Amino acid sequence: MARHWPEFAAAGKDTITLRDVLTHRSGVIGVDGGLSAAELADDAVIARRLAGQRPYWRPGSAYGYGGFVTFAMVNEVIRRVTGQSLQQVYGERIRVPYGLDLYLGLPEAQEGRFLPIQRWSATPEQEAAFWADVPGPHSITRIGHGLNSTFGYTRRRFGFGWSYPEHDRLAVAVHRAAITSL
Repeated sequence: MARHWPEFAAAGKDTITLRDVLTHRSGVIGVDGGLSAAELADDAVIARRLAGQRPYWRPGSAYGYGGFVTFAMVNEVIRRVTGQSLQQVYGERIRVPYGLDLYLGLPEAQEGRFLPIQRWSATPEQEAAFWADVPGPHSITRIGHGLNSTFGYTRRRFGFGWSYPEHDRLAVAVHRAAITSL
């Protein structure tokens, strides 16, 4: 990673390999303080934040999923090596040649295929049971899924099967920002 992205070597990340990132063993699963909605929509911003971030554990010693950051790191290395984004390389070398109907960032022409998330239909008892087992806000699980943000996630905004107006607007904003960066 650091050979192609020297800034990434900061804070104990100098030995992390692309294999470590792709196999979820890098220890870099999020950023302290989380990421705002605007940051989540911009891989370049995520990459800048990750460059100075310390790993959450010694690289290579454990597994942990970084839901929003893994492919921001991959994208940064690909951009520095090829001058193109991950979406461009994927489209040119994989999606188009193999005729795949699978996108990294839904193109505007495919917008009609986007479906909103369905509203959570849990009973009060099911919801209570769910929240009784949710890890704390600064747990590795919450950090890896971007739920340690300083912009105020609450259980009304996130959970399995969630769909609330403020989240729907966030999903559309993130989605639109992602496709305009293609």
